[in-house]
Amino acid sequence: MTAVTLLRAWCFCLAAIASAGCGCSDIAAEVEAGFVEHETILQVGDTATLRARVLNSGDRLCVRYASLAGYGGSVQPDRFTYESSRPDVATVSNRGLVTALQPGLTSITASAEGLASSPIQVTVPVAPDKHPASSGLEVGADARCSL
Repeated sequence: MTAVTLLRAWCFCLAAIASAGCGCSDIAAEVEAGFVEHETILQVGDTATLRARVLNSGDRLCVRYASLAGYGGSVQPDRFTYESSRPDVATVSNRGLVTALQPGLTSITASAEGLASSPIQVTVPVAPDKHPASSGLEVGADARCSL
């Protein structure tokens, strides 16, 4: 083989690899979402950030784009929308910031390109009473009752 023939063969292989990509199609297949550094239980007044990413279909995990850096793909937060099923319990901003407002349960989804993530269940529990009613008695003390 001559150098020209080898060069042509190499270029053909390179073109085939480039057209195949990373084993993924260019079709968005799934939106994945979750909290960055928080559980799904928030106290009233707490905030937590959601991260989301769009995955392409194919035989490998290929991230199309993401809402935050470090979550794969290019960072394109404006391409996501978020929704809370109970905005009276917790709201979610257009950047994925969840704010707990009152006790209850809500589901939050992230969407992009006509696809939605699985719902993320968020619980906002009732805060414990800081000053429970007290009788003023100590353990072992006597008490008198009158009618």
